[in-house]
Amino acid sequence: MRTLTLIFFTFLISCSQTSNSEVSYELDLPLLQEVWESKSPELAFKKIKGLKLIKDEKEFKTLGIPRESGFSPLTIFVLKKTNKINSMGLSVLGRGKADFIKSQIKASDWKTIERPIKDHPLRQEISEYSVSKDVSFLYEKGDPKKEVHVIYWGSDPKKINW
Repeated sequence: MRTLTLIFFTFLISCSQTSNSEVSYELDLPLLQEVWESKSPELAFKKIKGLKLIKDEKEFKTLGIPRESGFSPLTIFVLKKTNKINSMGLSVLGRGKADFIKSQIKASDWKTIERPIKDHPLRQEISEYSVSKDVSFLYEKGDPKKEVHVIYWGSDPKKINW
């Protein structure tokens, strides 16, 4: 359920337009990694400018940064039962390249997973994943620049499928 919700929100985010007035946290990956590792919504509110509660459901609270388009490029899911961050997604829409992300989130255990994209069986998608950091990101196999669309924290990259 959590993964499906994250995928849905990420898909909507990736379809929305971005504005030039986006705040600087967006590619401050060490800051987002720190928030992820803490699992603390309080730290997220403290460190991420403009972060607000955007949805309150039975099991989860969804935090994000409201935009005019209505979609937040950063989505943080907080499990109400524990009041801990359960997963996060960041739409970077090609502004982050695979090598840049790996240079910002240092890990020695990056793994690569190749698979066809759902509903586009002729295209291949690459997911790179660090078990130790519990972070993954996606890009198209044929892209020589390895432009990343989305970064996920707390989601199994084998199950992420747009």
